[in-house]
Amino acid sequence: VQDFHETHQRLYVYSDPDEPIEVVNLRLAAVGRVPRVQLMGNTTAGEGAQQPTTARRVVFPGRGSLETAIYDRHRLAPGASFHGPALIEERTSTTVIPPDWSVSVHASGALMVKHSETATAPEQEVRAAIGEGAEG
Repeated sequence: VQDFHETHQRLYVYSDPDEPIEVVNLRLAAVGRVPRVQLMGNTTAGEGAQQPTTARRVVFPGRGSLETAIYDRHRLAPGASFHGPALIEERTSTTVIPPDWSVSVHASGALMVKHSETATAPEQEVRAAIGEGAEG
């Protein structure tokens, strides 16, 4: 307790040794070994999970306005994969898959996003994937 009051005096130029000490925040950092996490399989994905639900133009820095496939996150089945540009929408968030990036759905349902070695599909392929003509 005496060390606390001495440090408080040094840092804040006052101290009141007659007052009780109150711990407001306590932080701890630790390193240790924990068992490997076992990811559970995803059983909630629906049919047609690899097809975008729609598409719209989205502005990407340095790339301009691009036709972008929109996917429903809850319909993405494990094993689904596609290239950006894409948006994956769900109730509480949206995941952006930029051009030249790809995403695959892990067996656990987690999205695995990585930079693609090849460029993204052209706009006509995005439109064809959602069943629209390329001239729209």
